[in-house]
Amino acid sequence: KGEYFPGHSINLGVKHLKNIDYLLILSAHCIPIGKKWLQNLIKPLETDNAIAGSYCRQIPTPATSSENRIDLLNTFSIESRTQKSDSFFHNAASILRFKCWKNFPFDPKLKHIEDRYWAKEMIKKGWKIHYNGNCSVIHEHGLNQHEIAYHSFRGEGVSSLLEETN
Repeated sequence: KGEYFPGHSINLGVKHLKNIDYLLILSAHCIPIGKKWLQNLIKPLETDNAIAGSYCRQIPTPATSSENRIDLLNTFSIESRTQKSDSFFHNAASILRFKCWKNFPFDPKLKHIEDRYWAKEMIKKGWKIHYNGNCSVIHEHGLNQHEIAYHSFRGEGVSSLLEETN
């Protein structure tokens, strides 16, 4: 009810969980790709005990606007990486060590980027973040969530060129 605060919603949804190793966060409008999606997403946490969370690639839908398509294609590359200082993180499709979330839940008062704020704190505490380009979800909107009415004269051309290079 009322205004939406993603960190508050996630914290509320998982606050009663106990004795679990990982916390999977998947937005209702994201569709995982492939039968091994979850296995691929969790693998970095199972192979490196210093990783607090892993997030995955986001692929635009056919209905995604060209501006949102550019956001997704430029932000979520095909190359995986472990981040030691870059605090970018995205909760549209992510998995966290439960103990990391338990020690530092998402800020319930942030309207946006609760995931980046969490990742920044994890990195400050010596944890790493992993971006997994081998694991994808379909997601309609980009980070900036451009309105449908907004139309860039370059958007369609740039988004189609980006798709060809990915």
